Amino acid sequence: MPSVVSLAQSFGSLAHWHPHLQVVVTDGGFRRDGSFVTQTAHDAAVLAEAWRLAVLALFVRENWAPVIDSRHRLTETSEAFRRLAEGHARGKIVVTMDRHDAQRYTAQ
Repeated sequence: MPSVVSLAQSFGSLAHWHPHLQVVVTDGGFRRDGSFVTQTAHDAAVLAEAWRLAVLALFVRENWAPVIDSRHRLTETSEAFRRLAEGHARGKIVVTMDRHDAQRYTAQ
């Protein structure tokens, strides 16, 4: 009979949660008569996608989505830091970089 040993691990805070599985799966199993039967291989990409969808469904079901307080362009970083320093933030402060910002900073 094929068997599996698995361990679910998570690291980080809820907003930076990094769940993953450590899984050891046998390549098959032994019948009662002692003969070995090979287990059919599974596509790792299909299993990874199923796990990702299950975790996302858990986030939605438990209402664990991170709260975004404000969004700022890269050119407004000082304003974002000021909001954080003043203690007004009630969630994550997001600083975004658009294509123009990327071109400006990578050209220097």
